[in-house]
Amino acid sequence: MEGRKVLQRIELVLTEFQLGKYKKVSVRSFKGKPLVDIREYYKDKETEEMKPGKKGISLSLDLWKELVEKLPEIQAAVAEFAGEDAPEAKQAKTNDEKPSTNKEEASEEE
Repeated sequence: MEGRKVLQRIELVLTEFQLGKYKKVSVRSFKGKPLVDIREYYKDKETEEMKPGKKGISLSLDLWKELVEKLPEIQAAVAEFAGEDAPEAKQAKTNDEKPSTNKEEASEEE
């Protein structure tokens, strides 16, 4: 390997969650920066060890925050696609069904 520079990856996994049988979500530090990693894993045939595959995504802290902000919209779209009410829609329906106690609101509706 003359002329090739071997780079070492320095990372620290802060927490890891199993997501189904072959996927994991981890929060890790890479070069001192936090990443949220959602990755598909495979079982190594020789060692029987679960190893990270090529399929996945690593989100920087800024992108993670952006995704979290969009979660209500994502949940609503998934619920609509599945033919269900989104959690926020259920709450709004519950609030709409309550009888009005404000006389001004009642007269405006008439």
